[in-house]
Amino acid sequence: MDKIVQRYLSNPLTHAVDESQAAVTTMEHHVLVVNDQTVKKQLIVELASGAGRRVLFMRTKHHARKLAKTLTDAGIPAVDLHGNLSQNARDRNLAEFSSGDVRVLVATDVAARGVHVDDVELVIHVDPPTEHKAYLHRSGRTARAGSDGTVVTLTLPEQQSDVKKLMKAAGVEVNFERVTANSRWLPSSWAKWPTRLIRAPAPLCSPRSRQRRVAAPPRVPTPSASAPVAARKAHRRWSWRPWWTRTRLG
Repeated sequence: MDKIVQRYLSNPLTHAVDESQAAVTTMEHHVLVVNDQTVKKQLIVELASGAGRRVLFMRTKHHARKLAKTLTDAGIPAVDLHGNLSQNARDRNLAEFSSGDVRVLVATDVAARGVHVDDVELVIHVDPPTEHKAYLHRSGRTARAGSDGTVVTLTLPEQQSDVKKLMKAAGVEVNFERVTANSRWLPSSWAKWPTRLIRAPAPLCSPRSRQRRVAAPPRVPTPSASAPVAARKAHRRWSWRPWWTRTRLG
């Protein structure tokens, strides 16, 4: 093939794509098997509670938006990133995540290639990807610029066989660990908590502090009784108050 290229091209350039197998040696992989949805939700909240940046990947934009709200209501500031957002909303959420105003980003696969933020210490596959290339692109959000990182995949028992095939295709050797309500991965056993995943827990924030303030509509001043009749009629017509709360002014 090289001879053919040199025969027809005088100054060829080579472009390479990502490897089909994992090549980052500073990346630590975990697969947690959860057979209870309640335990899974609790586990997600605990894994997202660290002080460092986290990226959580979901399969659909609806679940990404819902999980971001759930984490924010639990005191963990989070923003979502998916294809249903406007460009301004995408830029705003990504800027908040990059600046550190929020430490959790909930994204779909459409954002896996577009998130280039350093110091992401944990990537969580809340929904396992469907192919190994998607797994590598997702996981590549951590362990960037020579730093270390951790990748956690949450799977249901019926998804185990598919995840095992996915890990084999990605070249990742990892043990599958089952998580229950009494597992060491949950706060019911703080003495055995895996500090390598949580590292430094961050203080919880009030959900109200994350609510974006919406400017109230300008209040229309009420004209006095001595004002012209036309001014009072205009006030009645354009008043911002609902019609059932208005009183006749003239």
